[in-house]
Amino acid sequence: MVAITYNISIFPDFEPIEHFDPTVDCRDPSSCEHVAWLFVSIDIFQFNYLAPLFATIFDFLVQVINVGILLKRKYLKNGPFFKILLIMSTSVILRCLHNVVNYSCAAIFSVGSSTYKTSLRNAVYSDFFFSFFLVTLIFLMSLNRCLCFVSKDWNDLIFEEYHYLIPVFLSFSISLIATIISIQSSKIKRVFQDSTGFIDYSENLDGYNTMIVRMFYIFPIGSSICYIVLFRFMRRKSRMALTSKNAGQKIFTQLLVTVIFYGLMCIFYEAVVSLDDFLDINQISKLISLLNIINNLPEIALPFMLLISRLDLCKKSTKVQAISSTTASNIVR
Repeated sequence: MVAITYNISIFPDFEPIEHFDPTVDCRDPSSCEHVAWLFVSIDIFQFNYLAPLFATIFDFLVQVINVGILLKRKYLKNGPFFKILLIMSTSVILRCLHNVVNYSCAAIFSVGSSTYKTSLRNAVYSDFFFSFFLVTLIFLMSLNRCLCFVSKDWNDLIFEEYHYLIPVFLSFSISLIATIISIQSSKIKRVFQDSTGFIDYSENLDGYNTMIVRMFYIFPIGSSICYIVLFRFMRRKSRMALTSKNAGQKIFTQLLVTVIFYGLMCIFYEAVVSLDDFLDINQISKLISLLNIINNLPEIALPFMLLISRLDLCKKSTKVQAISSTTASNIVR
């Protein structure tokens, strides 16, 4: 998940409202129009509001089911990979709940109210922090998969028992610091535009947000390197004979797909930012609307594929039991 910020100058009709001036003379039509805007609320029935909201709710439901499966099926006993996955899913659940509450408050209260601005400010911090934190967790899971085969000693040193909590804590700390520096230095704020949905804009383009976002590319790149090393190692050791029925191979493939999604989102981010000068406002608005909908795709990919895999396994188990019962009945006859 990535956060794209813009200079407000690319939206000619956009004027952020920071405060209400009680001295405004409403006998002046132009002033009255500005004051009236302060009491306008978001139209919650438009596509650019509902689509990201439903995507967030769907993300929330998948993560809740995934947490239930991890706890009920005792996956946590299978190693640190599933423990980190549990932390990841729990983090996404918290982010989804936080954003649903904030966006609901933003929709209920007028755009000029302090509640509206506070809700969206909280959502900005939430999205930035979790976008950074989740991509680091994906890297840790990729590193764990790689070291399980390549270096058992290093894997034990970094991940076994409660050792995995140290890199998780470091990821948490780095993400929190990056979030604060990004938002404070670039003065990032979030508003709702009818043409785009929720959009983040930067009042200070000399801030560190873009640099920090690009610095975090190191984690998807690092995850990709882990898979390249693992592929080469397994080929050299003639261990590519793992079949798709192998649970470890399934996790391997599912995590790889997740890493690819994160990489694609990074490319999407760079494409939108780079094409600012070549696209008109309508085209940019469409790209931002699309990003608001698919932004949850990387974080939902792995839990969703695990859920599908689990359902497929249950179906196969049911078929085997049915065949066994039929065979037993025929033998008795």
